Amino acid sequence: MDHTRTIDLLNRLFRVHYRSLPVYVQGTRPWTPPEQQKALELLAAVAADQKRTAGQIAEAIQQERGRLDPGQFPVAFTAVHDVSAQFLLHRAAELHQRDLKIIQECAAELAAVPSLRLLAEETLRQAQTHREMLGEKDE
Repeated sequence: MDHTRTIDLLNRLFRVHYRSLPVYVQGTRPWTPPEQQKALELLAAVAADQKRTAGQIAEAIQQERGRLDPGQFPVAFTAVHDVSAQFLLHRAAELHQRDLKIIQECAAELAAVPSLRLLAEETLRQAQTHREMLGEKDE
C-alpha cells in the first residue's frame, strides 16, 4: 500500500476516535440528574477507550513518519450541551454505527500492512464492543 494512503487511513481512524461524541461529552461535563448518571458513566467508559486507541493510532502515525491530522469536533456537537444524558447515549449509538462502518473500511485496508494489522484488528474489535455497550442494533 502506498505510504500516503496508509497515513490517510490512520488519520481517518484517529479522527473517528479522537473526535467522537463520547470524547466531546467528556469535555463538556453536562449536568445530569442522578437517575441518568449511568448513561454518562457509559459514555465516559467509551470515551476513555477511544482516547486510548487514538493514542495508539497517533503513535502508529509517528512510526510511519506521518503527520497527525486531528481535525475538529463536528459543529453539530455544540447543540448537545442542554440535552439529557439518555439523549446523548442514543445519539452516540447512532453516530457510532456510522463510525463503525468507517473503522471497518479502514481496518480492512490496513490489514494489508503487516506492521499495522494488529492495530487495525484491535480497533475494529473495540468498536464492535462499543456497539454492544451502546445498545446498537445491526443495520
